[in-house]
Amino acid sequence: MRSNGKAAPRDQFFPAIGVDPDGVWFAIWQDTRLDPANHLISTFQGESSNGGQTWTNHLISTASFDPRKSFFTCGCFIGDYNQIAVSSEVVLPAWTDGRDSPPKPAGDSNVWTNVEIRS
Repeated sequence: MRSNGKAAPRDQFFPAIGVDPDGVWFAIWQDTRLDPANHLISTFQGESSNGGQTWTNHLISTASFDPRKSFFTCGCFIGDYNQIAVSSEVVLPAWTDGRDSPPKPAGDSNVWTNVEIRS
């Protein structure tokens, strides 16, 4: 799936998809497109009202994080908890975020969300 009609210039991974009662698709995924070195991870959300034929998408995380800074060396996981719930009133994505991971060996991952009220 191409979320914006173009091939991804960098990595996109750990998607989650939800569909509202009217058939509008929503997706979240983690993405390194904002980092030329392809390391920093951000989270994006997309929407398709035509069964996935075309998509719009936007950044929903407020900061990127570097998984090399203790995230993977401490036993933390990423992506296992990414989900999205949708209704006719709200879009509620949740994703694993490592921006606040402490140094090795403690390890910690956080769950972030971005509540969008639909009009």
